[in-house]
Amino acid sequence: MKEIRCPCCRTDARPGQLLLKADRVKGEIKCPRRGAIIQLNYPKAEPIASSGRQDG
Repeated sequence: MKEIRCPCCRTDARPGQLLLKADRVKGEIKCPRRGAIIQLNYPKAEPIASSGRQDG
């Protein structure tokens, strides 16, 4: 599992507000501390291999 933290709350003294622990997530979440909306796409979507035939 990966910890999803708010990048707006990060400082040298602390890693940022913990928002979520997840294996996969796509969407957005609002930080309760700063009110920032964070777009999430973890892990990055991999391109789907084409399953069609290639002529030639």
